[in-house]
Amino acid sequence: MRFEVQVHEELKRAEIFGVINNIAGTDHTHNDCFACAILTHGGEEEILHAKDASYQLKELTQLLTPDKCPTLKGKPKLFFVQACRGYKLDDGVMQDVTDGDVFSDSTSRSHTIPLQADFLLAHSTCQDYYAWRHEANGSIFIQILCKCLNEFIPQGMDLMRILTRVSQIVARDFQSCTLDYATSGKKVMPSITSQLRFEVYFPARRLETTV
Repeated sequence: MRFEVQVHEELKRAEIFGVINNIAGTDHTHNDCFACAILTHGGEEEILHAKDASYQLKELTQLLTPDKCPTLKGKPKLFFVQACRGYKLDDGVMQDVTDGDVFSDSTSRSHTIPLQADFLLAHSTCQDYYAWRHEANGSIFIQILCKCLNEFIPQGMDLMRILTRVSQIVARDFQSCTLDYATSGKKVMPSITSQLRFEVYFPARRLETTV
């Protein structure tokens, strides 16, 4: 997807904020988008855990608002978070299968934009709920996200439609399987909060040719 990728593992809280502050201080004039994936443990009240301490996602996003990072003004800032957001369990209910599609269109004629514009926060689970991962196979949310990006970007699908597909597949196909009856057979529902003002498309990966 032509991103310049940085990978950081097992960071302490100060190191995480150092990374985001460095991003905020970078000149993004020639960049179109910023994306951040966070895979960690979490808890109630939107708490995420670093190696040594906790923090909240909003503490990171507020470092990238247009007044703090002018060269990302008007550009998508995407956060994908695999973490628990509480300890509730979702038993699910039976429902007949139906198909649907959502179309949305938005325009803006404002001469200024809100500081919170152009953010997208994609969580692996709803607020107050547990997020599941397999000890060997990892997070179902991240796996399905990657699969859908690879499948639907070449088809010209925008990000919100792709994330709707992710939510559908995770909600439909996943249920927990544990040795504890109380936690087995539970469902999970990804949560997408969009403050985007425009549809977001990614360029499909092209095969490099040598002449």
